[in-house]
Parts: sequence; C-alpha cells; structure tokens
Amino acid sequence: MINNGREDEIVRVTAGSKAEGFASCFESDFDYLYIYQNIVCHFEILTNMFSNDITEFGMLGEACHPGHYKLKLFTRGVNLPKIMEASLVTNQNGEIIISSDLFTKEFERTAFI
Repeated sequence: MINNGREDEIVRVTAGSKAEGFASCFESDFDYLYIYQNIVCHFEILTNMFSNDITEFGMLGEACHPGHYKLKLFTRGVNLPKIMEASLVTNQNGEIIISSDLFTKEFERTAFI
C-alpha cells in the first residue's frame, strides 16, 4: 500500500465524486477521508493479529442504517490518539464504542489549532 511508507499519523485522502473524477475542480464541496495509521477497522474479529501499538475496531452493522456501522473497540493500542480517546463511550451492553458526535465535535475543536 502506498501509505505504508508514510510517517504521518493521519493521512487525508480525497473521496467521493472529486476522487472519482466526476466533479469539477471548481465546485465548492470536498469529501475527505482521514486515515489514522495506527487504527484498523474490520468486519471480522481478528484480535491479536497486530502489534500492540495498533488499535482495532470491529464494524457492527446490526441495527444500523445501510452503509453505517457501530465501531466497537476490540483492542486499545498504546498510542491511541487523544481525539479517539475522547470519543469512546460505553453503551448499555458494556461495550466500548466510538461516538460519532463526540468525535466530530473533538475533531472540529482540535483540527485547526
């Protein structure tokens, strides 16, 4: 993968219609995907397959709208970014998941400092 050689903690990738070449470069909206180098999200339970600095989340699609997932924490890496730490909540089943609302608020608060 091309990003494996990068030293950045976060890599920003253009997504959506601009990335696919369908939108004009003069249109005002941009869709970005921010990729944390030490966080993995997957559908299957693959715990203990990565080093201890990797944080693993499982993508749970039950009781979610199509295309949406709950991200359940399986393994907490030793270098979990503060923005992720601030976004973790415990649900009524005792599972630790990411709150997209808390993540978005924390991202907006810290992204442009």
